Amino acid sequence: MSRIGTTRWLVIGAAVALTGCASTNGGSSATAYGDVGPESQLNGVWLDSAGGLWLDSVGVIHHGRRGRAAELYGEDFSAMTNANVLGHMALDDSLVVALSELGVAHATNADVRTFAQRMIDAHTGYRAVDLRTGAQGGIVVVMAPTDTLDYFLARRMDDRLSNLTGADWDRAFMSEEVLLQRHIMSDLKALRNHASGAVQQLADQAIPAAHKNQDDAQKLWRKIGGKASQYGTSAFPGGI
Repeated sequence: MSRIGTTRWLVIGAAVALTGCASTNGGSSATAYGDVGPESQLNGVWLDSAGGLWLDSVGVIHHGRRGRAAELYGEDFSAMTNANVLGHMALDDSLVVALSELGVAHATNADVRTFAQRMIDAHTGYRAVDLRTGAQGGIVVVMAPTDTLDYFLARRMDDRLSNLTGADWDRAFMSEEVLLQRHIMSDLKALRNHASGAVQQLADQAIPAAHKNQDDAQKLWRKIGGKASQYGTSAFPGGI
């Protein structure tokens, strides 16, 4: 039920961005995620297979459970331009829209459907602002060539939901909303350090909204019976 294929997840987001080259530089420092540490890396979920990519409890993707950050990090990150930052933000918004469209179409719980529609409306609006900010600044929004790991996040969501129905599907869907919103929040905290001007301001403004969306998703997940044990770990001590 509800399998949509990984390609669609990425085409929806990437199509808005893969149209040109960057024209404005962002910041160049190599600061990593400030709130990542051994405890946050211990808890989380595998995105592909055990020993592969690990999404930790604050939403950062790593090479292995205790490995270095795999996304938006180091040289790849410091080379990102404002155009690349906007591209990543637009892709994140598109992934939420694609996931939430599944919730509207397949959730059996009315509160879950209402939440999913709210996320569609909100992130469609956020994406429009991303692109408008680029246009107003003369920036052609484009994904960085190395910015590809959201593919694994999208594929995991697709796989996790494909064989579930009813209340089980609703709980799994809401857990994916929590994980995705948390991932977006961590992305924004890192991205704002490598942007400048209006793009940095946009990332700053988006962080509180992402935090609220994550909190609302988490509360609803718990309300419909979500439990940390479903992750195969005591995961997310500060959240789930």
